[in-house]
Amino acid sequence: MNSFFERLRNAIPSQSDAPEDRFFKLFVYGLIGIALLSLVAGLTTFFLSLQGAEETMVPDIRHLALPDAIS
Repeated sequence: MNSFFERLRNAIPSQSDAPEDRFFKLFVYGLIGIALLSLVAGLTTFFLSLQGAEETMVPDIRHLALPDAIS
């Protein structure tokens, strides 16, 4: 259990890290953040663009006279 917290603490960039290591960690977290943001934006766009089946409304004119049905 202690090793999990140590690994977690080492994964977070800190001032005591070498500049190259800190830049790498920030770069990786930035890429992960961009990927997650893109995923959320894509899923949001997908679900907002879903629509139900298109329906055509046709009036029932079977029992009307021809002039009334035409109008």
